[in-house]
Amino acid sequence: MKKITRHQGKRSFRLSFHFSEPSSVLRSPSFESTVYSLGVSLPIFDIADDLRAAMANENRARVLLKAPTGSGKSTSVPGILADGGITGKILVIEPRRMAARLLAGWVAKQRNSALGAEVGYAVRYDTKYGAGTRIIYLTDGVFQRWLQENPTLTGVGAVVFDEFHERRLTVDIALARCLDLQESSRPELRVVVMSAILETAGLADYLSPAVTLEAGGRTHPVEIFYQAERPISNDRRGGPLRETPIWEKMVAVCREAMALPEAGNILMFLPGTHETRRTIQFAKPDFLFGIYSRDQNGSNAGL
Repeated sequence: MKKITRHQGKRSFRLSFHFSEPSSVLRSPSFESTVYSLGVSLPIFDIADDLRAAMANENRARVLLKAPTGSGKSTSVPGILADGGITGKILVIEPRRMAARLLAGWVAKQRNSALGAEVGYAVRYDTKYGAGTRIIYLTDGVFQRWLQENPTLTGVGAVVFDEFHERRLTVDIALARCLDLQESSRPELRVVVMSAILETAGLADYLSPAVTLEAGGRTHPVEIFYQAERPISNDRRGGPLRETPIWEKMVAVCREAMALPEAGNILMFLPGTHETRRTIQFAKPDFLFGIYSRDQNGSNAGL
């Protein structure tokens, strides 16, 4: 059985944002007010003031943030911190290299900055940041190496642990090192732990004293349609039965979905690059665009 899902409401769209040059004080207009003025609001902005208030404490400021997927925590929280008066670099620890690269590129575009200028990333065998970079997305392995080279995290104003529910030993050690720094030589270092599905009760006790914040999500009505599988066909020449390739199935169901009233945009998932390319070839690239889990240069992106 194949399944088609359709989100009701307005079609998706793209917006570009313009921001002034970074400063050590809150920008005017701020990131969220600029987005609001364009008619766009992310759930994370509802707690932006509470987040800034919690980070204003210069003595062991710790925040445990729970927000669902799509709320804007990975893309907006680092900017809120950078715009809120925190001096030094904002380090955002991601569990995967692909996430670090893509988030840095997207946030740089949002802030009208070239990648590697105000916003950059650092992953194994690939870095793009400079001395003036304020926000750096990096993997936990790179962060461990930085801790060895710079044990007191000199020049760093805040460390953000993103997707903390993907627990790994290196991440737990990195968090413990940051908390130790707060307790000793770096009480002004800010620590933010973020997750979409993490059970916060036990972690809040471990981080205590810490401020726990939670941003709400949004739900949209979804209609689900099922389509029966077509039987395996015979080529009428006495050969073996021919099973319909997955790319033909996907294109067929895509055309049906596009014929629905107010179909909007369509997102299809396939098992690999080969299937994605064959689907595009079969459908002709006039209405399909492929997204692969690899870099533009074709190298493994670390998924």
